[in-house]
Amino acid sequence: MTKERKRQIVSITAAALGGLLVWLIAVHLADVDLIVRSGSNERPVGPGAVAIVAILAGLAAVGLAELLARRAAHPRRTWRIIAGLALAVSLTGPLGATSAGAVATLVGMHLLVGVTLIVGIGGTLEPDRTLASAGREGR
Repeated sequence: MTKERKRQIVSITAAALGGLLVWLIAVHLADVDLIVRSGSNERPVGPGAVAIVAILAGLAAVGLAELLARRAAHPRRTWRIIAGLALAVSLTGPLGATSAGAVATLVGMHLLVGVTLIVGIGGTLEPDRTLASAGREGR
């Protein structure tokens, strides 16, 4: 296993565990009801959803990072732009929460998971390289 792959696994694991820690503190210590609206339905946000979504986001991040590592002239800079935009869009999700405490908790959770993945997985990318070394010959 490469050093980069180990860092990706650690980053995804840290993001999921960080999200679960935020959930645990909010639900069990701060007594926040993590409930979100989806259309006319309301549903609780449980620990399983937190872990699964963080892991899926991490796997998608790894896929994007590997694509950029092969194809982008500036993989790390491109990664930061795309990942930052994805995080910004994800912050609209918590706005469907049913209370201010739930909104704050979910925004914090999104930021923690997102920044962990952006920094951790982005750190596996080269900061700059020429198009010739970006895998253009493989097209």
